[in-house]
Amino acid sequence: MTQQYASTTQAALNGAIASHRLPGDFGVTVDQYYWPVADYLGNCRQSNMPLLVGIQGAQGSGKSTLASFLKLLLEQEFGLRVLIASIDDFYLQRKERIPLSETVHPLFITRGVPGTHDVDLLDQFLKNVVTERSFKIPRFDKATDDRAAKAEWQHINYQPDIVILEGWCVGIRAQSTRALKAPINQLERQEDPDGRWRTLVNEALLGPYLTIFQRLDRMIVLQAPSFACVHDWRLLQEEKLVDQLQAEGKSTGNTLSPDEVSRFISHYQRLTEHALSTLPAAADCLLRMKDDHSFAELRINQE
Repeated sequence: MTQQYASTTQAALNGAIASHRLPGDFGVTVDQYYWPVADYLGNCRQSNMPLLVGIQGAQGSGKSTLASFLKLLLEQEFGLRVLIASIDDFYLQRKERIPLSETVHPLFITRGVPGTHDVDLLDQFLKNVVTERSFKIPRFDKATDDRAAKAEWQHINYQPDIVILEGWCVGIRAQSTRALKAPINQLERQEDPDGRWRTLVNEALLGPYLTIFQRLDRMIVLQAPSFACVHDWRLLQEEKLVDQLQAEGKSTGNTLSPDEVSRFISHYQRLTEHALSTLPAAADCLLRMKDDHSFAELRINQE
């Protein structure tokens, strides 16, 4: 059944579908999958404190698109103020990752895994959304592989009703020590033969990341069919980034080639597969996906 929205909401949805370059029939996806999640979240907030919502999914799964449409629906249909933040914007600066790679492990030069984020900055952000009326959200420039200057950070001058934190590792729990023993791919076999890097990543999940993720009130999980399709999704994501940079007249020199994408996502394979097998059971909202990016099923835990 087609969801009936206010005329202003429908106009905003049409504009969002066009701006995201989505197919004309994407409204069906919004009705069947995005709207039920928005309706669930809109009815979850029952206090004056911001509702903290995590969105997790593999690279290229559509986390940003989902977050954007949830914000639109919650603001238009529920009158709520929604703030979206990406865990990617809290990466350590390159000048911090370089000594980390030199003194701890060379693989930490590549951003992404737990241990490459500024968890203190992320913790301060989560405190700000509760206590402050004016604060800034950092922005990470993936084209330069570094944090943007503070003048480019997003300035927030209100307390949000709902805060969405999206990212590929949001909500992931640590693996068992036994699971860390055998390397999972060529990257780990050749560049982490003793398991020191993956052990340090796991220890980060046991420490500061766990503390942050435990503060989330609700979890939404986009479940890819398998890690095998993530490579193609990440390639598509990089192609879109190149198109965007070219449209903005910016350099594409720091974007990734197909071979570089393959190596890049190898850093994520272990925890992505771990998330695929463990997070669905912990999700408040689970969106199971097909290879072609469409959805196969939506499950909402109403308990």
